[in-house]
Amino acid sequence: MPVPEDGVSRPHAETPSTRAGRIVAIRPPTVTTPPGACPTLPLMVVPKPEFRQRVRELTEGRWQEPVVVAFLDDVKPGFDVPGRRKDGTLKGRKLIRRFFWNIARGTVGGVVNAFLVMGSGEWGSVFGRDGSVTGPENAQALGLVDAARSAKSPWLVVSASHVAVVDTGHSFADPASGPPPTVLWHETAPLAPKVIMPRQRIRWRDGSEFQFHLSFEEAALLRRER
Repeated sequence: MPVPEDGVSRPHAETPSTRAGRIVAIRPPTVTTPPGACPTLPLMVVPKPEFRQRVRELTEGRWQEPVVVAFLDDVKPGFDVPGRRKDGTLKGRKLIRRFFWNIARGTVGGVVNAFLVMGSGEWGSVFGRDGSVTGPENAQALGLVDAARSAKSPWLVVSASHVAVVDTGHSFADPASGPPPTVLWHETAPLAPKVIMPRQRIRWRDGSEFQFHLSFEEAALLRRER
C-alpha cells in the first residue's frame, strides 16, 4: 500500500471490485434459548392449531368430557423393562434383518439411527433417548408408549376418566388435506393410568412409568390453557 505524503497509511476506499474480492465473515444470528429449554437442541415448532382442535373435537365428542391435549412430538424414550432393549425393541429379534428392512423401505431415521454400540452388542441411536420407560416385564406402560412411538404425530389426550394416544398424520401439512385423527391407544377408568401433566409423567397400577418431555412451547401452551 503506498504511503501518502503526510506519512499516515490509510486503507483504500472500497469499490465494487474490491468488495467482490474480499472474504467477509458473517456472524451467525444469536439464538436465545428460553428458560427450561435444552440449549443444544432446536426448539420444536408447535403444530398448526387446527390439528389440536380436531383431536379435541374427536375425543370430547366421544367421551363427553373436557380434555387436555398435549403434542408429544417424536417419542424415543430409553427403556428399562425386562425383555426390551434400551431403544424399546424386543430382545431376540434379528436386528440385521430389521436394519436392512429399514433401508429397503426408505426409512431415513432407521438408517441414520441404527448403529452397533461398541461393547454392548445392542443397537442404539446416534441422537440418544428422550424420556424413559420403567417397569416389570410386559409392563402396562408399553401399550401407550408403543402406540405413541408408531405415530407420525402423537397426541396425548387426558380427561377425568379417559387417557388416549391419537395420531393426526403429518401435523405440519395442510390440515384440510390431512387424514382424520386416529385413536391408536385408549384406556378408561378405573384401568386408565394416572397422568401427572405438570411433571410430564404417567404411572400405571403395576408400577410401570413413562416419563416424557414436552417442548418448551407445548408446555407453555398447556399452562396458558389451564
